[in-house]
Amino acid sequence: TLTASYKLTRTWEIGAKWQYSTGNPYTPVIGTTLVPNPATGRLVYFPIYGETNSVRVSPFHRLDIRINKAFIHDRWQMGIFLELLNAYNHKNVLTFDYNDDYTEKEVVHQLPLIPYLGVMAEF
Repeated sequence: TLTASYKLTRTWEIGAKWQYSTGNPYTPVIGTTLVPNPATGRLVYFPIYGETNSVRVSPFHRLDIRINKAFIHDRWQMGIFLELLNAYNHKNVLTFDYNDDYTEKEVVHQLPLIPYLGVMAEF
């Protein structure tokens, strides 16, 4: 994680945080077997897993950017900020979602670009 901020003036500040991480390990599904569901008796697919944590998802990286404006008073101060999480909208892998028979998997991504405004006060 790299972070930096710069105070433009007494009341304006801009900052950024960049994060990088190797992909999280996971245990792949290498096959399936049909087993009866104890509650219904129906046959359902049950995954057969490979070696524990033998595969990794793709590396994670994202950039967050923030700009603050402070309003300074005698005994308190207030600030507003705009922050962009995942500013370049990288599609970071969170996990995988499998279909019923485990023959297809779909990537589940983490959150996309999220802009938000905030207000803070210090007394």
